[in-house]
Amino acid sequence: MAIKLYKCCHTCLKKSAIYFKKDNLDQADWWMNEFHRCKRELDQLLEKKVMIDKRKKFIKKLIEEGHNVEMVFWEGRKTNE
Repeated sequence: MAIKLYKCCHTCLKKSAIYFKKDNLDQADWWMNEFHRCKRELDQLLEKKVMIDKRKKFIKKLIEEGHNVEMVFWEGRKTNE
């Protein structure tokens, strides 16, 4: 998904530049808006990955300290229901 969004950003910038050189500012602006949409989605995806990596690191640390992570997960799930 990240590669797809990265390619989308790249394509949008190229298309925007092409239309800008042709003095078609409406199309250039449209492609820039598409770039910003793709970039925002890419940033959200990266933020989600960072959060997942932090969670994995935290769980690994808990396991190394001898905590029963499965039990903590299930107990937390019961209280959230």
